[in-house]
Amino acid sequence: MRAISSRFKRAHETVCRRAGVTDFRLHDWRHDFATRLLPEVGDVCRLMQIMGWKSARMAQCYATFRMKHPAAVLVRVA
Repeated sequence: MRAISSRFKRAHETVCRRAGVTDFRLHDWRHDFATRLLPEVGDVCRLMQIMGWKSARMAQCYATFRMKHPAAVLVRVA
């Protein structure tokens, strides 16, 4: 597992360096993914299941809810 972790870290550092991005940690990818996923799955319970979290508190720490236009949400639900 450690070898995979170090490969991800090196890849992340390489991509950030080439893109000129600073102050973006490897863990920030998880936060970014959760933030973008929440509006797509529609609720914190589904997000928790997908991300493997046991508590809603963890989901709230990682995800910033960005509500789509209410009409778009209603169409998806219908």
